[in-house]
Amino acid sequence: MFWDRTIPGGKTWDEVIEEELDAANCVVVVWSKISIKSRWVRAEAEEGLHRNILVPVSIEDVKILLLFRPIQSVRLIHWEGDSNHPQFLKLITDLTPILGLSPLKAKEAEQLRAKEERRHKH
Repeated sequence: MFWDRTIPGGKTWDEVIEEELDAANCVVVVWSKISIKSRWVRAEAEEGLHRNILVPVSIEDVKILLLFRPIQSVRLIHWEGDSNHPQFLKLITDLTPILGLSPLKAKEAEQLRAKEERRHKH
């Protein structure tokens, strides 16, 4: 038996996931040692891939499944929650137009990312 407190009575988990995926403008898959083994994560990532809305993020140094390797992954392997981390800022910049946020916010995020990259090079 599977029980999830957020799923309405009478609905199944996979039904709810499919509805959410159908409504999504973007699917962010987070690759880790655990997620690459999950059938559900792979199925959701594959749906994002087929709809051309997949944005992969690597949080651990793992061998990404062959089907997903051609897609550029944002590498947050050494990220510790810093909102100014260059790769985190890249992720925000990449997601901004996909999620329909304003170009001004996207430009601000890109400027912050570029500033951080310059700072880390010196």
